[in-house]
Amino acid sequence: MTEQILLVLGIVLVVCGVSAWMNATHFRRVLGDFKDNPALIFFLGLINLAVGLFIVLNHNSWATPAESLVTFFGWAGMLRGLIMTVTPGIFLSLFKFIWLGRHLKGESLFMLAIGAILIYLSL
Repeated sequence: MTEQILLVLGIVLVVCGVSAWMNATHFRRVLGDFKDNPALIFFLGLINLAVGLFIVLNHNSWATPAESLVTFFGWAGMLRGLIMTVTPGIFLSLFKFIWLGRHLKGESLFMLAIGAILIYLSL
């Protein structure tokens, strides 16, 4: 199960990283629209919470580095979902600081690199 979760997370991060790198203008517009839509933030917060909770409830293991990564992503997803749904103002402040800055190309490369590492670890 660890390998499958790492593979899914890795593929999602690679796709997001490539999308942000190749379509920076469009990606910025998408992110700008996202921050202006409270219903979408709440709904995606619930999804983050549910996926994170599912991972933690079914895979809360810190025994190996790969298992620790999966568990970390589960806890991070739960925390992000809670912040998005319970305190959206805090989420938006962090979101604007991280995603709406001037370093979208660097952030996209970071996502791509983390995704590639997760995919490699899943093999």
